[in-house]
Amino acid sequence: MTARYDGQAEWYDDYIGPGATADIADLLGPGEGLCLDVGCGTGLYLDAIRSTGRTVVGLDRSADQLRLARRRDGAPLLQVPFAADTFGTVTALWVSTDIDDFAGLIKEAARVLLPGGFYCSTGYTPVSTGRTSSSARTERWSSTPPTGSRADTGARRGGAKAGSETGSA
Repeated sequence: MTARYDGQAEWYDDYIGPGATADIADLLGPGEGLCLDVGCGTGLYLDAIRSTGRTVVGLDRSADQLRLARRRDGAPLLQVPFAADTFGTVTALWVSTDIDDFAGLIKEAARVLLPGGFYCSTGYTPVSTGRTSSSARTERWSSTPPTGSRADTGARRGGAKAGSETGSA
């Protein structure tokens, strides 16, 4: 099966460009431990995540995207599942429109997060009209998305919310 961005990695890398990382470190804040970057693509955000003190592991379905990421960064870049309670942080940066089952991604993020782990997702809102219309969501989960939270789409098992939301339209 061909991943969505196979054959388009160079275009994607040129289109998004290095300037895309400007707010990532501020959004994450300082941290430590392992961070899984889901949908790491060509690796544009790996260094910004690492600059927060975290040890980053990139994950992407597209072998073509990972090929470029490996040229850019020495972080472990994988296409495999992980054990439960492995990561202190999980990021899903600008992938909400690229993953058909985003609720499944959130469930999997909750599964691999350590108790009290930090989840950060950025993406376009349903009413986005361009690159300037986006939102960011960060939450600290006990091990699953908090019931009733915006991150709770299909992953209802409880948990305590302790996060913030920022956005611009």
